[in-house]
Amino acid sequence: MLEKITVKNKYRVCVFASLLSLLVFLSILPACANSGDADPKTVVLSEMAFATAIDALNRPLDKRSYFPAETPKIYCCVKVSNAPPDTEIKADWVYVRGEDITAENVLMDSRSAIVDGTRFVAFSFSYSRPDTLWLKGEYKVMLSINGVPQVQGPFIVQ
Repeated sequence: MLEKITVKNKYRVCVFASLLSLLVFLSILPACANSGDADPKTVVLSEMAFATAIDALNRPLDKRSYFPAETPKIYCCVKVSNAPPDTEIKADWVYVRGEDITAENVLMDSRSAIVDGTRFVAFSFSYSRPDTLWLKGEYKVMLSINGVPQVQGPFIVQ
């Protein structure tokens, strides 16, 4: 038999509906909080390497840390993990010191890529001077996520 709807039963239904609405709201709140810019603490950069060639997935094929001065192009590869959409990975190429004794810690170039998910990213740099050779010395690439510095790696041109 159907029970007569009383004020007490209406109150119980309203309380139940309110609690259910609150639970639904609280369950979607974390998803809304992550919809903004990528948090550099959740994105992971790993397996940074330098190479003279990369494969179709931007993974390094010829890992090395020393390069001849006549190397036409050097790649800096890094694995990006857990990147939300529109995450910016930036690579700053720096000539630290070496053959040119008048130059030290000179920013040579900056490149960036917009990524998401987990994948390899490769940045390349070709140094051209009149004789098309790299300056001999120490270099480094500094990587950042959405403008926040993360890791850096050195390489040498001999």
